[in-house]
Amino acid sequence: MKQTTRLVAIISLCFVLASCTFLGNLSLGSYSPDLVDDKERMLQAGDSFFYRNRDISLTNRSANLSFRGFHGIETLYRLDSDQGGTVTISTSSSVDTTHYKLVLIDEVRQEVVTLIQGSGYASHTHNLKAGRYHIKTVGYDVGGTVSMSLSAGQGVTVSTQSMR
Repeated sequence: MKQTTRLVAIISLCFVLASCTFLGNLSLGSYSPDLVDDKERMLQAGDSFFYRNRDISLTNRSANLSFRGFHGIETLYRLDSDQGGTVTISTSSSVDTTHYKLVLIDEVRQEVVTLIQGSGYASHTHNLKAGRYHIKTVGYDVGGTVSMSLSAGQGVTVSTQSMR
C-alpha cells in the first residue's frame, strides 16, 4: 500500500511539473528578438501575439497600453486614405528593453516606418498617399507603458483594430 501511494504521488508530481513547464512556454517558440527588425513579418496581414498581462485603453484618437511579457505583432489601428492626407502621431513609451517598436505600415507600397523604438518620445506628421495603413506594436519579451495620440487630417479615416 505504501508503494502504491508513493508511486501515485511521484506520478502526480511529474504531471504537475510538466504542466508548469508547458504553460510557462506557451506559444513563445515562434518569437525571437529578431522579430523587432523583421519587416517581412510586419508586412504580413494577421497578428500573432501573447501578453502575460495587459491593460489597454484605445479610441480613434488615443491609445494607452500597460503590459508585461509582450511577444509578437499586434495591429492597433487601421488608417484609410482615399485621396491622401496627413496624420500626426505622437508617441511616448517607457519599456524595459529595446526589443520594442511602434510602426506605421503602408500596405499598398509595402513600407515600414518606425514611429518609436524602445523608450522615448516622438511626434511626426506623415503625408499619406491614397491607400491603407496600419499602426502595429511589435515586441519581444517586453514590459512597460506606451501612450499614443493621433490627429488625422481630412481624407484619413482611423479605426481601432486591437482586441480589448
